[in-house]
Amino acid sequence: MEESKFDFTVPTKVTPQQICNLLCTAFDGNMTSCWAGWKTIMPDESDWSWCTPEDRKTWDDVRKCYVAAMCGGMVVIVDHEEDDKEYILDRAALHRGVQAMSEKFPEHWADFINENDDAITGDIFVQCCVFGDTVYG
Repeated sequence: MEESKFDFTVPTKVTPQQICNLLCTAFDGNMTSCWAGWKTIMPDESDWSWCTPEDRKTWDDVRKCYVAAMCGGMVVIVDHEEDDKEYILDRAALHRGVQAMSEKFPEHWADFINENDDAITGDIFVQCCVFGDTVYG
């Protein structure tokens, strides 16, 4: 869709908790698992500075693939469609994914920002993180 001279781009604040929720949607929604597997690597000393102590109690009890990148670790995404090629999902990849998704997929970005995201939104985000675009689906 082409922008008109009346379109405005405004910055949007995205919290770490929103990113973790979106990763939860991606990994548990069975869309990403159609093309990928993953291995979670947590650092010896995780960085929980991105959340409050109350939030940490919640996030510390869930699957680490949701929070590893935020904690200074990573998730190794294994692309089963490309001979098990591996991609790293870390903080830098999350940043790239936010940028790519907001620019290339505004309808999915809007669903994410408006808390109307689903498994497809999560999968689009993971693909934006590791590929900078969508490759599957």
